[in-house]
Amino acid sequence: AFKTGSHRLPNADWSPDFPKTAAAIRWFFDKGGEIEPDILITLNLATVQQVLKIVGEVEVGEYQIKLNEENVYDWLQNEAEIDFFPGSTQKKDAISALGKALVNKIENLDWKTKIELAKLLIDDLEKKNVVVNSLDENFEEILRAKGWAGEYSPIPHFVTTGIVEINLGANKANCCIERKTKYKITESKNNLIHSIELRLKNNSPFEFPVKPLFYGGNYLSYLRFYLPVEAENIQVQAWPSEINSLETWPEPYDGVKGKINIDQVYGFKEVGFFHLTKAGTESSVLVNYQIPDKKTSEFWLAILKQHGLR
Repeated sequence: AFKTGSHRLPNADWSPDFPKTAAAIRWFFDKGGEIEPDILITLNLATVQQVLKIVGEVEVGEYQIKLNEENVYDWLQNEAEIDFFPGSTQKKDAISALGKALVNKIENLDWKTKIELAKLLIDDLEKKNVVVNSLDENFEEILRAKGWAGEYSPIPHFVTTGIVEINLGANKANCCIERKTKYKITESKNNLIHSIELRLKNNSPFEFPVKPLFYGGNYLSYLRFYLPVEAENIQVQAWPSEINSLETWPEPYDGVKGKINIDQVYGFKEVGFFHLTKAGTESSVLVNYQIPDKKTSEFWLAILKQHGLR
């Protein structure tokens, strides 16, 4: 996407399968001379905001600021991006300071509030907003059994599908995206025809970040549709927004221009392509495919959730 010819830590979570992502992250930690942690946990900002909603305002002494669910996002973004230079540790420093302050506050909470936090964590684990990876094989097996390991694979006896987005626009456009999907299944002779429609609406007020007020903008994404491995006659239509400032970024697929990549991974057929949703506009994608109709009395469809996407 960036024509840099390199793979870097910020995009190490390319795989929707967290055990594979964790292995990539650990590889970067090793090459960077960092400590390899026994346990890796994904913790997105929405979860941190929910924690702050429960525990209340947290004072971060090093920065002389009080943080809550309303201002934590803007503060972290400003600390990470304003006056940033290659090699800067300001983002890590800010997150570490917030983490320590939060842990200190949690340690001094009453048991009722701690139980409320535990319920939040379990709920986020169940909903795949938080996923966990462990180097201990026995513990990792427990995580898999509970569905907390973040594996991305077909569910037995179900026709399993999923959509995975990754923002490659070097901004925080994710903040402003609304999503809607429609699934339609019809019979045709000895086949079942599946239609998946994805609509994206970008509510960003500006095309580019306006720091420190706004960090969103155009949504330059790579979309991946995960279809059953027996899927045939795959057809993709796409209506991306037009953006004049792409420069070296790859052309989005629009049915004529652009490129579709079809691969077989994680027990699926993966259909991937670049897609754009300009600030203040909507875009859409329609994917059709067919699978053999097994003529059973019941039909089960599973739609996998992208980890961390609420």
